[in-house]
Amino acid sequence: MWDVASQETPRNWLKAAVERAKRDGVTFSVRPITPHTFRHSYAVHLLMNGIHIKQVQSLMGHKRIENTEVYTKIFALDITPDLSFSMSPTQAKLLLR
Repeated sequence: MWDVASQETPRNWLKAAVERAKRDGVTFSVRPITPHTFRHSYAVHLLMNGIHIKQVQSLMGHKRIENTEVYTKIFALDITPDLSFSMSPTQAKLLLR
């Protein structure tokens, strides 16, 4: 079953899942949905839940902290007054400095 998996295999599975979801009436706010989308979501959710940036750096496999800091900026830009996360909007905005 797993003997001939390529780099395209996860993309094909994801594409099929997205197509099935759309047929079932599911809408997506992010497009396109790719394996990389999940990587970004994973990093942002870690930060949203209070995981220290050095731990996120390690989990993401980044050699330079600057590469991980990109996620803090994405996270901070996404905060709006009607959303609540474990990190307050004030704290998130401070990450941009």
